[in-house]
Amino acid sequence: EVLVRIGPFAEPYPYVAACARGWFDWATADVRYRVECSVPRSVGSHALAQLDSGLLDLFLLDSTSLATALARGVGLSLLYINRVVNTDEALVARTVSRTAPQQKDIRSPKDLDGLTVGVPFGSSAHYHLSFLMELFEVQIDLRFLPPDDLLAAWDMGLIDAAWASNPTRSQLQARGGETL
Repeated sequence: EVLVRIGPFAEPYPYVAACARGWFDWATADVRYRVECSVPRSVGSHALAQLDSGLLDLFLLDSTSLATALARGVGLSLLYINRVVNTDEALVARTVSRTAPQQKDIRSPKDLDGLTVGVPFGSSAHYHLSFLMELFEVQIDLRFLPPDDLLAAWDMGLIDAAWASNPTRSQLQARGGETL
């Protein structure tokens, strides 16, 4: 038996359900292949560590993690491009700050000056947010959090905004966040 270990992103794609149901297992006349799926975290840097340590054979990586791995000389092969991020990733903010000393309305990126924003470290969202800070000349208190932890920080009032992709982005919007 040959074991193939796959780590998909924790996102609602059909292949995640197929993997969990064992639909990727197959056999030839001589060999049985078993596909084991795990969703360790929805952060590419975590997946790279698992790939490097031999805990995974395949993983869906974001573009930043793939570029980082290739720059480091990690022996990877690109099998396919799953999707092109378009409106999937966005900066979502509360309409009124919860971390500022005084109540402050948030209607534009300029309003984030001095506020707290969550973002996954080393992600494309992190790079977009860094560019936004430079472009709008704002100082932001960055909280580097994996996507799974952004929602908890939002719910506890620890961040005023987050730059995230789906499903986290949609969940932030469902909790009252507005896209800037």
